[in-house]
Amino acid sequence: VVVGEGEKAMLEIAHGNREKIIRCELVKNLDEIPFPDRDLIKNERTVALTERNDGERITSLLGSRGCSFNCIMCADGATKILWGRNVSGAVRRRSPRSILQEMMEIYKKYRLDFIKFADPTFNNNLEHVKAFCRNKKDLGFEAEWGANIHAKVVDREMFELMKQANCREIW
Repeated sequence: VVVGEGEKAMLEIAHGNREKIIRCELVKNLDEIPFPDRDLIKNERTVALTERNDGERITSLLGSRGCSFNCIMCADGATKILWGRNVSGAVRRRSPRSILQEMMEIYKKYRLDFIKFADPTFNNNLEHVKAFCRNKKDLGFEAEWGANIHAKVVDREMFELMKQANCREIW
């Protein structure tokens, strides 16, 4: 059993830790985690499946972990309600630079049409969303994308910047 996030636990297991319960601290700086090895998880199969089913080559990535809300219809919120606390820790975000670097790599490698953010709530922090959108636009990176957002954390400028950064969908 791994209590906490899996990156450090996986390393401990690979290095011979055979305890029944392995407890790991949360990763505070998400930029320190390498990008997922998408070849190892055979990401191309999923991308090909989306192309066959939806007519577009799509994959997802995470820009943050955690959510500041307790929505009962969401797995993150329901877990917090069930256990009576935020088991995923405070919201932690990758830098816009790190997110964009991964986006550009997977967009090119997998010839993507669309990228989905798998974050529970992409817009936990308005300024972070705006910085991401400005950086994406400044890079001239045209990839279309979509994300889960929460209606309590929006303003007109955020929506305008998301549109300028080729956000096609919000959920």
